Amino acid sequence: MVVYSTLSVYTNFLTPSEFPSQREDGNYYLAFLFRNEDRTVFGVKEYWDLHTDDLRDLATHVVLDAEFRKSLISDDPMLPKMWKKR
Repeated sequence: MVVYSTLSVYTNFLTPSEFPSQREDGNYYLAFLFRNEDRTVFGVKEYWDLHTDDLRDLATHVVLDAEFRKSLISDDPMLPKMWKKR
């Protein structure tokens, strides 16, 4: 089914985070990263404060909502590098 193949494309997620003691600016940092299986499309949503929401909801939104996913896609050259060892 076309729907299944669309859903299975974005199933890879990372959530690197940093605590205030790890950062010079003293702030929390959380990144929600995703990519497609072919490693050709990368996306990110960044949080610059303490984020306590369940990120599974965000992952579901990325998988199911093409417009939302498109709004988070980035051409930042650092994103593919973050995935190299994963």
